[in-house]
Formats: sequence, structure tokens, C-alpha cells
Amino acid sequence: MLPLLKIERGAAFQQAKLIAATNALGDTGAFEEVRYAYRPENGAVTVEFLVKEAPHFRHCIFDNFPFATSEEIVAHVQRQVPLFDGSVPDKGSMIDEVGTALEALAKSHGVTASAQHTQYGRLGSKEFEYMFRLIGPTIQIASVRLSGMAQIPESELVREAKPLLERDFSVVQCRLFGANVFAPYYRERGFLKVDLGDAKAELAQTASGAGRYDVQVTYPVTEGLRYQWDGAQWEGNQTLTAQQLNGLMQLKAGEVANEKKIQASWEAVAKEYSNHGYIRVAVKPAAAFSDDTRKVQYRVQVNEGTQFHMGALRLTGFPQGTPERVQSRWKLKPGDVFDASYVAEFLRKELGPAVGRVPAGAKISETQAVDAAQATVDVLIKME
Repeated sequence: MLPLLKIERGAAFQQAKLIAATNALGDTGAFEEVRYAYRPENGAVTVEFLVKEAPHFRHCIFDNFPFATSEEIVAHVQRQVPLFDGSVPDKGSMIDEVGTALEALAKSHGVTASAQHTQYGRLGSKEFEYMFRLIGPTIQIASVRLSGMAQIPESELVREAKPLLERDFSVVQCRLFGANVFAPYYRERGFLKVDLGDAKAELAQTASGAGRYDVQVTYPVTEGLRYQWDGAQWEGNQTLTAQQLNGLMQLKAGEVANEKKIQASWEAVAKEYSNHGYIRVAVKPAAAFSDDTRKVQYRVQVNEGTQFHMGALRLTGFPQGTPERVQSRWKLKPGDVFDASYVAEFLRKELGPAVGRVPAGAKISETQAVDAAQATVDVLIKME
């Protein structure tokens, strides 16, 4: 018997069953179009189903299922939902059938829960995944381990993992924690190619009372090599020399290639260019790794773009006489090369004395209006 179609080979031919099978395929949402055709052949009937797949299938995430891996979950669900392969269509019954299968899987492990799904994706994006979660039981992280470590003691990262303890277990949240905490910890120590897999959870005994479970999560780690900084090679720079740019680097040759300091170096370059009017400079570094010497050198393409000049200084919302005092202190004149550092310095040191006492509850803000066609920047200072 074909499970989904409920048609058994050798059974008496009944067109009503073909219609029911067609409806069953269509109801899943997996197919945009379903038709069938049949032909008599040597005392039997050969049936052919003609289908057109639905245009959109969404990948599924199983967020808090600590008793099985994603692969095991997919295999289990497939036995109950034959068309399931780890993704579901936007319409139809399949997504609810997956939820029912997940509830049965949880129950087989002694966990009574309902399975609910939500859309998970970047805010504003039309691309998303369906995230399934068990609702009902409390499933908390009791301990954190890391496997595969060789060069950094596990105890160091376990110390960093304290914010995870006693939080509700979530594959997605553990993934974010690994990317935002564990990976930077490694990369700031020169392990620029470190790879962390998704945390694997192991269900422990019921903690305190029915419906509460403790889990241990383990992150698989592939550390890679520890690299040293071997400098930067510059291309496309005209306003600033290679010597000037190298002077902005936060590392010296032979030092551990600390990713945080490397990123700070590119930011320092962009900031220095903004002080010369190049407020839209593009700094594009590409790492060249030498595994033999365990060094990394960056080839940096600089696209300086247009040099911007000062437009107008505009002040709104200030008491009478204040704009004139501010203008008298402002030294960057219309047509001068725009200097972002001057604006920041003026706001920090000159604006306060010029404005004087600010009314209670008032706020002062500064924005910049860029005119790309005229290559000018207006500075807008507002009190509200």
C-alpha cells in the first residue's frame, strides 16, 4: 500500500479512491497541481499521478527537542509524514502533521507537550524558516560543555558560558550565544578559522516536579590554527599613504592576530578618511592565510569615493541668541573639506559653553544631511 494514497496494489479498481488520493496529495500543500490518468492493461489498471510541486518550501528548525538530533527528528517525522524531508510548504496540512508527529516523538521520551511553530527569520525579510518548539514543559540548561578543544582549556569557555545556565534550552539561542561569545573568544586569540557546530543537548532526569527537565548542552569545536599578524597590503589609496594607513593598525607584526583589534583597525582607517572628507570610503580587507608559517596578511582594497565639503550649519529649537553664539564658535566654513573629527570635537567641547544652561527635560541632537549630488554635508543641531 502507498501510505499517503491509501491505495493497495491488486485491490479492486475504484475511481472514488483515485479522487480521494488526489485530494490527499493536494491537501498536504506540497503540490500546486495534482492530476491522475489511468489505462487498462492486461486485465489491470495502471494509474499515473501527475503533480507539480508547490513553489515555496521552508526549512524547519527544531528548537527545544533535547532527546534527538535534527537528523533523528527528520527521520522520525518522515515515518508519519511521508512527504516530509526537513522542509514544509507554506500552505496545506503538512505543517500541522509535522507538529503532531513531534508531539508523539516527545511523548515517546516521556515528555508531554504540544508542538507549535512560528516563522523565524531576519526582520523585514520575506525569507524565513519554520521553527518548532515544545510548549508546556520547562526545559532548562543545567550545564555547558565543549568538545574537540585542544589549545584552549575547556574551563575558560565554560566560565564564559555562565549566562546560559538556567535559561530555557533553545537551539537558536545557543547558536547565537556560540557566535557572539565563544567564536569571538577564540578569534580574539588568533583562531580566526574556528568553527562551532550547533549545541547538542542531552536530556537529564526530571529536575524538580513533573514537567521540568534539565539538559546538558555540548558545543562541538574545531579550533583550527592560531595565526599571527603579518601586516596589510594596500590598494586604491591615494589620499593616505601606505605608511599612514599602517600607522592606524592596532597590531604589530608577529603579534597574535586578534580579530577584535583587526576590525578596530579597519574602523580606524574609515574614520581617518572621514576626517579628510571621504565619508563614504569603502575598506574591503581580504585575508591571505599561510598555514605553514601560521601567519595572516590582509590585502585591503580602498575605494576612497568622493571628497565631501562642508555645507551649512543649521540650528533649530534654541533660545534667541544661541544660534549666533554657536555659529561664532564654529570654524568649519562652507566649502571647507568636511572633517568628521571636527564635528565630534565641537560637540564635545564648544557646544556646551555656547548654549549655556539647557532647560530641564530638553535634549540636544546632531544629524548630518548628505547631498551626494553637491558632495556637501549639512550639520543639523536641534534642541527639543
